[in-house]
Amino acid sequence: MASIFVESSFLATTGETLKPFTPLTDAELEEKLATAQQAYHNYRHIPFAQKAQWLNQAADILEQDASIWQNHDHRNG
Repeated sequence: MASIFVESSFLATTGETLKPFTPLTDAELEEKLATAQQAYHNYRHIPFAQKAQWLNQAADILEQDASIWQNHDHRNG
């Protein structure tokens, strides 16, 4: 598999660079894909109700912390 040479993320509307990054090597990408595949196999048999409970708990945390993020400028960390 060939490496993908993307060196920064940017806003498509303005072309503004948000954050530069080092591209993954082929080996790093393969490792991440294998991890994702294993996670899929581990979680695919978990009942929907359990997954919904986890997502609702995550939503509760995000809502509690919403005031922190309302004024957060992602470009300044």
